[in-house]
Order: sequence, then structure tokens, then C-alpha cells
Amino acid sequence: MSERLYIEKRTLQGSRSLSWDLAQHLSTRYGYSTVVIAERPTILLASISKQWQKIIRQIQRARSGTLNAALIYELTQQLSKVQQMRMTTKIPEMVNEDGLDVHFLTSDQALAKLPVCQTLYCTVALTEQNLQKITTSLPIGSLVVMYE
Repeated sequence: MSERLYIEKRTLQGSRSLSWDLAQHLSTRYGYSTVVIAERPTILLASISKQWQKIIRQIQRARSGTLNAALIYELTQQLSKVQQMRMTTKIPEMVNEDGLDVHFLTSDQALAKLPVCQTLYCTVALTEQNLQKITTSLPIGSLVVMYE
């Protein structure tokens, strides 16, 4: 793979599920347009959505549990961005510049036309050739997260 990309390899530890780990990682990447390559995108999207609601509730609890005005402001901003995130299994017609979209696609869909994104999660095994095809369209400095 290209040296112009950041590559992160992740292994699930203990009882952590793929949806939990991916949602937690994704919560640090909101604001970047994202694609998740999955074997069954619709099922993974449903699992991630449940985990995403848990993340929203965690932020809400943290915000309501503090009197620190600066922290309340920071958590309010974070909550606003996390709540605006849109997740879909639809192939985008055009690139969304606000970075609030997460597209769940199969590897075939990604090979046919990968939308421009700054974060790519790969939850399926791909050949080196297919991975190269998919990642060539990513902008310089994009993050590719590979689940093993």
C-alpha cells in the first residue's frame, strides 16, 4: 500500500465486538468522511447504530455530570457533531464535504466506485491487488483501518 496513507491494524481483544470497537474508533474520527467495507453492510450498520446511541448517552452523562463550564461547552460541541453523523448503506452520488457521512459498502461496491473519504475501515479480507485498487483514490494523509 502507498506510503501516503496512514495504516492502522486492529485486532479485537477479549469480549469486544467488532461493532463496539469500530464505533469507539469512529467516535474519534467524526468530521472525516468515512467508508466501512463489510461483508454484510446492513447488519454491521444496525450493530454500529446501537453502539453509536450508547456513545451519545455516554457524552450526555458526562456533560450532565460536570459543573466545569469549559468541559460542558466542549462536550456540547462533541455531542452536536456525533448526533449529526449520518450512516447509510447507500452508495453516494456525490461527495459530502461536511464529513458527516459514514457509508457501509461491500468490497464489490468499493471496488466499483469508492467515494472519496479520509477514513476507510476494512472489516473483510481483501487481496493485496484489491486493497491497492481501493486505496489509490484516497487523499494523501487518509487513515486506513484494517481489522484482522
